[in-house]
Amino acid sequence: MSEELKYHTLTELKNLSLEQLRALWELVPTERQRSYRAAYERELKAAQAEGSDERERLVARELVRRYAQAKLVPLGLRWARAPVSVQESAKANRGLEPEAPPKASGKPSKALAAVFGLLIVGMFGFLMLRSASPETDASPTPGAITQTPLALEGETPTPTPPRT
Repeated sequence: MSEELKYHTLTELKNLSLEQLRALWELVPTERQRSYRAAYERELKAAQAEGSDERERLVARELVRRYAQAKLVPLGLRWARAPVSVQESAKANRGLEPEAPPKASGKPSKALAAVFGLLIVGMFGFLMLRSASPETDASPTPGAITQTPLALEGETPTPTPPRT
């Protein structure tokens, strides 16, 4: 068996011996092996198949069926359909090339520009309404207590303070 992991169809995998399958499994990177084992164990636990060879076989058959029909593969804590580009790269035994990040155009997006435009118009409108409203500091607000000087009995208030 070669020391390079290559794509095999399900039919090819079914025709391999247990030793050949183990040799292929050893070519899978360790971190990915852990991820696949964890996904498999979660499926066993969810199906309550732990400790039963027969129920574990049923779970394994179901996982292979899902892969064969819908191309579902474990992705972290969930199962996802492998994108067609990934399937084609695997079948052609090509490595996955990292996707190039989207190019920045140097211009803000239209949605961002619209949001900022609305904010500016809103602030301008608020300032216009505020400056157009009459100042109410001179007139008392309803329910406010106003202070008025009271004359004591026998005293008359004078417009100027008395001289002493």
